[in-house]
Amino acid sequence: MFVTAHRMIASLVSGIPHGVTFSVILCFAGHVMTGGRRDVASCGQIAASRHDVAADAEVIEEAKKHAGQTRDAGEPSGFGRPPGGPCAY
Repeated sequence: MFVTAHRMIASLVSGIPHGVTFSVILCFAGHVMTGGRRDVASCGQIAASRHDVAADAEVIEEAKKHAGQTRDAGEPSGFGRPPGGPCAY
């Protein structure tokens, strides 16, 4: 509690390199333990493998007609599947 300003500044300044060093060691250890692979798979696009449509009985025929008008078995035009499926690595 009763620390001079000089000692407080010295503690802060010396703490920064120690914190950076400790962080680098922990990050390196994590990298080695995972073999360099990421633990989260990211993907640029999420594509459904199938689409379910719910419709009332009185409009089922119209829903079937509209479902047949889309491109590539239910996918809207302009949205293609990524090669190898969604998030394939």
